[in-house]
Amino acid sequence: MAILWVDSHPDMGTGETAYPGFHAMVVSALTGHGDQELLQILPATTTADRVALVGMHDWTDPMLPAIADQWGLRVFSPDTLRSSSAPLLDWLGDTGATKVAIHFDVDTIDADEVQLGLGADLGGSALRKRAAWSPTSTVRPRSSPSPSPSSYLVR
Repeated sequence: MAILWVDSHPDMGTGETAYPGFHAMVVSALTGHGDQELLQILPATTTADRVALVGMHDWTDPMLPAIADQWGLRVFSPDTLRSSSAPLLDWLGDTGATKVAIHFDVDTIDADEVQLGLGADLGGSALRKRAAWSPTSTVRPRSSPSPSPSSYLVR
């Protein structure tokens, strides 16, 4: 399984980073990092190369980009996906995953366009900017005898 973590924030706190609270440690826990007490009660974790931070543009702590790189998390900023979802779909296909779990936090929507919750994060994904992975996109298999996750296109 691959995980698309669609959020303005990385939610990969370690207990030693500036963004406190268990809500800010979910990606850390999913990938087996962070608070050991929390990790002991989880039934399973996944490898960081199966998790993509999508729409990420507010790191909350200057240490986190280096940690994401060290762990092997893939990061897709809103600007990366504005004109095409191909980088995300290529990554997804490269994981070899047959299932995808999606976390979607409304704070990834650009607050310049609409505020959908308590946060007001500017610079996120926006319909006016036509994010390639928007709900208006359709996914269909490429022509192949046996479709796989890497054989999907978004139009």
